[in-house]
Amino acid sequence: MDQQIATSITTLSKICPICNNLEESRSTDLELFDLQKWASQSQYRDCLYCRFIVEALRKLEPALFGNDSLPLKLNTKLSIGERGQVAVLRVDSSTIGGVPRSRLSRIADVQIYSTKGTVFTRLMRDLWNTHSVIEKVSEIPNMAACGEISAVPGDVNMWQFLKESLKECLESHIECQSEQETGRYPSRLLRLDSDRKVRLVETKVNPPSAPYAALSHCWGTEPTVRTLQENIDRFKDDVPFDILSRTFQDAIHTTLELGLNYLWIDSLCILQDDRSDWAIHAGKMDNIFANAHFTIAAVSSSNGTVPFLGPSAPNQRCEYQSIDIHNPLNPSQMLRARKYSPWLRPLVLYGPLENRAWTWQENHLSVRIIHMHSIEARWSCQQAQGCECIGALEARSAKSHRSVDSIHWNQQWQEIVNIYSRRLLTYSTDRLPALAGAASRFSSVARTEYLAGLWRSQFPQTLAWNVREPSDTPNEKIPLWYSLNNNVPSWSWGSVRNEVMWTEGVPRGPSMLQEQHEEVSIRAETELVQTDCRPSSENPFGEVQKGSWIELRGRVVEAEMKADPYGCACVVRDGFGPQLVKADCDIVTEEVGASWRKEAGIESRLTVGKAEATTTILRRAIEDDFSSRNDNHSIGPVLCLLLTTFEVRAKRHACVLVLGPSVEDATTYCRLALGSGTPNWPSVYHMRQDWNRWKGWGKLEEWADWERWFEGAQTKTVRII
Repeated sequence: MDQQIATSITTLSKICPICNNLEESRSTDLELFDLQKWASQSQYRDCLYCRFIVEALRKLEPALFGNDSLPLKLNTKLSIGERGQVAVLRVDSSTIGGVPRSRLSRIADVQIYSTKGTVFTRLMRDLWNTHSVIEKVSEIPNMAACGEISAVPGDVNMWQFLKESLKECLESHIECQSEQETGRYPSRLLRLDSDRKVRLVETKVNPPSAPYAALSHCWGTEPTVRTLQENIDRFKDDVPFDILSRTFQDAIHTTLELGLNYLWIDSLCILQDDRSDWAIHAGKMDNIFANAHFTIAAVSSSNGTVPFLGPSAPNQRCEYQSIDIHNPLNPSQMLRARKYSPWLRPLVLYGPLENRAWTWQENHLSVRIIHMHSIEARWSCQQAQGCECIGALEARSAKSHRSVDSIHWNQQWQEIVNIYSRRLLTYSTDRLPALAGAASRFSSVARTEYLAGLWRSQFPQTLAWNVREPSDTPNEKIPLWYSLNNNVPSWSWGSVRNEVMWTEGVPRGPSMLQEQHEEVSIRAETELVQTDCRPSSENPFGEVQKGSWIELRGRVVEAEMKADPYGCACVVRDGFGPQLVKADCDIVTEEVGASWRKEAGIESRLTVGKAEATTTILRRAIEDDFSSRNDNHSIGPVLCLLLTTFEVRAKRHACVLVLGPSVEDATTYCRLALGSGTPNWPSVYHMRQDWNRWKGWGKLEEWADWERWFEGAQTKTVRII
């Protein structure tokens, strides 16, 4: 062993001012250095870690070693699965207001690790609790012992990782086992007698003798093999392997490789031309995915023609292939290095599957999931998570994503709707059915009637949902979407396409305000009188009958609403300034005739302070309006219903529902918008009123004068459809 190596080993305990011995650091703690001098001069050779970093950067990021002299810092991170991760930061100096400032930008990320190490358990405390974390560390302090990412999805190393993960879960994860009902099967399964021999079986006639897997996949726009009434008998004899999509073929191979002979695929195990069979299965998704031995999630496959195994599959693995690093401590055991990215985490997922609404609950309801990602295969279950790059399972820090909180279940439901509502559907009529499995699971805890995506016991506060603004930058002007034509009533979030969230005026368990030790005293100002909201199929959590309604009784005032296509809206009445509201969707005008006015009694009911009766009302835009929509403001009469009031910081605020008369039935109303005076109102209007989308609107108020607005208001019962 030469003198330099001996010196390096001796000084392992001495903290290097440049690399911090790969211990967790913030870049401000470490010294500035010049990459060229650091790499070429002898100073880095006194630190073994610097030697590793320089060799890794030379091999993985050779472009860094040009002629330019750059002031740099290293940022080292020490956390679960990220030991040995180093970021190279460029330092740009500038002067702001006469004060010297430095700005850091990442120019390279690498991870240095060993493929061999010791497994141990350490305690880690996060925001919620203390939990044990299983880690595999190398013989060199602060360096991980990681796994290798297979160059091609489906090679022997990938299967070894998945088999070991499944084995560990089945043998030691008590929580995962307790979540499943042994012997409970879907009504139909695919029996896999071999890689190419597949048949459909009715489980009541031919009970399975072993567990089954389930597939979560994107249908896409390509034709998909489906089980229909005309081919189901043939499929019970044989489902020809060659007619199956590449995604289905890979799912069959995965199921067999992991030791199972039964597989559930929606398009083949549900009669696709039988509405009743489809509705029944949609309501049982919680049991189908919960009781699957594991779910195969084809994350990177946009449709059935895209495989997730083999050289033809979407593949970003080449970006994270490793190279050898000389290890002077043990020359026979080479260290490894690869480019690092935040995507190299078990539960950081992106891909076509993550954009689809149906697949959200498939992920949410499954006990064990194998994510076939374009970067690597990943594992998650109720107790652990892992991926090829880590090479082992680590304990999950968060509580089981399948558990329903018996106390804060409504907050949990709203968070689920928020995430789910961001995703896309091919058919708008699936807006409620695609979440039916999760709703079924919640119903056992909620113990209240399910009303088109909302829970009866939470009325009227649960009506305080609103849609996310379409623009989040000062210069953008992105139109709101139109209302969905799916028979879902306007009072339900299921009637709109945008992402949905709730205001802070709703009791949501430990909200941000409550975490700051502030009381949020909420009072319902509206009473739910009666409802008529019935399922339109055998699925009690799916589609609802057209014309479903609720009746609310509370204080109402007549006003006028103005809205544009970009989500800017307000309500006005004589003697008050314009009040900010958030439109549920694009709002347009509709001309109505004398017969409608007579039925509505509009001369006495909705004159908006004018002597003459109006023939123009507001309604939600539909898809047919989208192509002809212009930038003109839509203006028409509305009712403002005081929904709730709530006290924050010794001041009481209001949440107001904005209703427009229905075009179809002049005696009923449709929901158009929501107004709120909460300090955390999602629009953050006071920060955005100078943005392009608000030009020409003037200064809007945020319901600070709500008490005077509703002073002397008439108490009425209104029916909302």
